[in-house]
Amino acid sequence: MENLRQKYLLCADNKNTFCFSDTDVNPVGNTSPLPWSIQSHFPYGKGNFHAAVPSDRYKNIIAFYTQIHVIDNSRYWRTIFPEGRNAAIVFRCDYHKPGAFIVGNPTFPREAEYVISGGDYFFVFLCPCMGYAFSPLPATELTNKSFPLNEIMPGESKTITEKILRADTFRERVSLFEGFMEGHMPLLKKIPEQVIHNIFTIRGITGYLPNESPVSYSIYTDRHIRRLYRKYIGMSPKLYADLLRHQKTLRILNANPYYDLNELASEVDYYDQSHFIKKFKKFTGITPTQFVRDIIQVQK
Repeated sequence: MENLRQKYLLCADNKNTFCFSDTDVNPVGNTSPLPWSIQSHFPYGKGNFHAAVPSDRYKNIIAFYTQIHVIDNSRYWRTIFPEGRNAAIVFRCDYHKPGAFIVGNPTFPREAEYVISGGDYFFVFLCPCMGYAFSPLPATELTNKSFPLNEIMPGESKTITEKILRADTFRERVSLFEGFMEGHMPLLKKIPEQVIHNIFTIRGITGYLPNESPVSYSIYTDRHIRRLYRKYIGMSPKLYADLLRHQKTLRILNANPYYDLNELASEVDYYDQSHFIKKFKKFTGITPTQFVRDIIQVQK
């Protein structure tokens, strides 16, 4: 049986180039894994999913790249789930219905309106705050919404969309987007270094925010940090904390679907199992038990 955990990991090495996961056609081999955000019900498997981390130059802007081969436009493929990132740029690589979109982070399971046909969808997942940097819109206006990229980047988006559409492979699309970034970086909105440091410090404490108020880890006042999160992340620090905690939960269950749910609730700092189940269902639409059943079914 193939180790499912590897299907939920990105690979990174010490080279200054982007590198690919074991689900790509040419894996980088024996590398150190980096956990990444998970979409609850996607059938990660060889042939329909590819992933890569960016080159070092863009690692503070781009979190990772993925490409998904969508079978059809059924509801199964059109549902996206909360995962704690800030935003993504999505290219619909369909010659008949091409498109490019900037997609804000969902805070509940919702329909991905940009999925209207089968084929390849190339995703550029941005680091926290970077949705704000790419878009003229406030981060709060991106949350739970998507916009055509040509409305956000008039002129620029047409050329990169056409190039990515014509590309034959995932690797080529990653390379093309990084070439695009070379010229686009000076146009990004500036984000104060103190803000980035503060948000990443909090995020990096345990991989998610603990139950304590974020202000206890910050030089800012409680009121000010809430304003910063809404401005640059697009949501409250409490909701951001909940999403990161949920991602940790998914990583644990994907690695070990037989993990005791009572112990898991305690490990990820939920008050009790009922609170854990309520939050899990809010972000996935199903209970942890149903989610585990799905994972075990995939393993068979």
